[in-house]
Amino acid sequence: MFRTLAILLLILPSLASAASISLVPEYTNPRTGDTMTIGVWLSTDGAYVNAIEGSISIPNTFSFIGVRQQGSVVPLWVEKPQFADGTIRFAALIPNGYQGNPEVSGPEGNLFTIEVRAVGEGEARFTFISPQAYADDGEGTAVPMRAESLTLRLLESSGAPRTSGVVTDIEPPLAFDLISVDGAAFNHSGRVLVFATQDKASGVLRYEVARSYLLYMPKSWLQWDEAENPYFLRGGDAHKFIFVRAIDAAGNTTMAWTYPTAYVSWGYLGSFGVPVLLAGGLLWLILRRAVRW
Repeated sequence: MFRTLAILLLILPSLASAASISLVPEYTNPRTGDTMTIGVWLSTDGAYVNAIEGSISIPNTFSFIGVRQQGSVVPLWVEKPQFADGTIRFAALIPNGYQGNPEVSGPEGNLFTIEVRAVGEGEARFTFISPQAYADDGEGTAVPMRAESLTLRLLESSGAPRTSGVVTDIEPPLAFDLISVDGAAFNHSGRVLVFATQDKASGVLRYEVARSYLLYMPKSWLQWDEAENPYFLRGGDAHKFIFVRAIDAAGNTTMAWTYPTAYVSWGYLGSFGVPVLLAGGLLWLILRRAVRW
């Protein structure tokens, strides 16, 4: 993950001072059964930071529910926050750097928010594992980083459990375009589709791609595969309509599509278009005869 960040930092050119990362709970007196959010916040202390990575250890007295990106200062994720084996790993990129407000004391920029449920009692400690920030200087210089853990005292359940203040996400990701570019910059001999969008509530979870010779057709007929940006066009894709949909963590979707980038050859017409025309003609004859009867 560091190697990927280092390469990206070299092409995204500014100052290094210090930075801190902290965890801010929705409330400090949770009881067993309560659901709550914990914000992951970045403070730069005047430094320009354009990349940050690390992991967060989740205590076993809490169960993980999900990650929210509403209000995040991060426009691009090298590794989206993902929970596995009791930890959340993340790697964020902020082109042109993020400085925050030097006049503000304390948390400045929200990276993401964790939603958890208390399932035990006693002391619970959330800790950062190997957090690292990098300066916006075009060289990927490490910025001194201070990590602030969070300790909560879980109380015995009493009354109805509290719920978090997370608002249900009913809005789809923002509309986006598919841009076809030469794949040489990506060490690819063909064309490449470049795309990106954001979802301000729950965040974009993944992208999926589908291909079809037809534009106007039930989208339920499409075969969707998970995709990454950039998407390398396969052999034959140039003759098809390409559909890409962005799916947020709540399941809302936004779709974009692009025209074929090459003319359909007679070979394609022979293997696909002619059978369709014959089937259409046969259907027309059947309907015509049915009308006469």
